[in-house]
Amino acid sequence: MRSSVWIASRPKFRTRAALARHADGLVFVALLLLTGCAGSVPPKLIGLDQPIALEPGEGALVVELDAREPVLRVLIEPVGRFASSVTLENLPAGRHAHLLVLPAGRYRWREFDMKGTVVVNGRPYPKTWRMEPDDEHWQFDVRPGAVNYPGLVFLERLHQSILRTYTMNRSAQLVQTIGARRRALLIEYPFVYTGRGRDDFLEIHSSRLASSSESKKVDLESPADPQ
Repeated sequence: MRSSVWIASRPKFRTRAALARHADGLVFVALLLLTGCAGSVPPKLIGLDQPIALEPGEGALVVELDAREPVLRVLIEPVGRFASSVTLENLPAGRHAHLLVLPAGRYRWREFDMKGTVVVNGRPYPKTWRMEPDDEHWQFDVRPGAVNYPGLVFLERLHQSILRTYTMNRSAQLVQTIGARRRALLIEYPFVYTGRGRDDFLEIHSSRLASSSESKKVDLESPADPQ
């Protein structure tokens, strides 16, 4: 785990006209973000208790956040141009996890928006915190035909201009959560950890569950020995 603190700097303006142009620009950018005109695609989040179906070349991503307040927007960006960016909107406060089906490839956590942290002409607009695009700490893989877990993302705003954020590997807790909601998901697709560092726990655990399930299926289908 590595903790990061992101501080928003305050720009300096020499004239009132420059300040006005900057304010107009902020309003325009905010409207683009709020209307979803940022070149990203609206995804469909799937509950952990819901079935999923993966097409060839697709993988499922576990999006797990722990936020101290509602998150207006999360931008997931592909590393390269093989797919469109994905925007998640209006995520509640607290810890929660969902599934998201994406084209296989490498991605990164790119931006987080929190509510009402920039005031322009007396109106609050979301404040965007941008992660460094070349920082591998925020990158992860989506492997085809698998459920990919990049770790939990923790978000806490310490001040109007300061966001504390880091990722944590909570693979064991994820298995317990899914087991309580829909254990079949752990058997239908292999689970892999694809965040920072290496952890084979998910892959080994799901492989053993799948093998045990297949063994029981064979036993049930085998004819009884004649007496």
